[in-house]
Parts: sequence; structure tokens; C-alpha cells
Amino acid sequence: MCQPAVLAQRGPFRIDFCAECAATHLHIGPVSVRLDSSAVKVLSEVLAEAIRNHERPVESSWQATAWGQEPN
Repeated sequence: MCQPAVLAQRGPFRIDFCAECAATHLHIGPVSVRLDSSAVKVLSEVLAEAIRNHERPVESSWQATAWGQEPN
């Protein structure tokens, strides 16, 4: 049986690690996702990239398409 330890928590977000199953548990409100260590690393890289891209607002063609506009 998993006995995860809390690694971090803020608001509706919590990240636990279970040494028994070697999985990281990501909780977002009522949703929980269990990830292996390689998936956690990729997720952190993707989140970091999204934050960098969000901080420099440049409208790309996929953003325009998502809003139903013609790409530049």
C-alpha cells in the first residue's frame, strides 16, 4: 500500500512521493495523476517552457488558429 510523503503543497496543488511504488503523485484539486520519475522530469520541462512562452507574448500561428483567426 502506498504511503506517500508530501514534497510540496500550495493551494489546490500537492506533490507526493511514494518510495514503495517509486511514483510521484500529482494532485490538482480532485484530480490525481501518478507519474514515474522520467515523466516528472518531462512534465517539469514542459511547464517551464510554457511559463517562458507565456512571459513573452508572441502570437504564433497555432494561437491564432486556436482562436479561429487566420495565422499571420
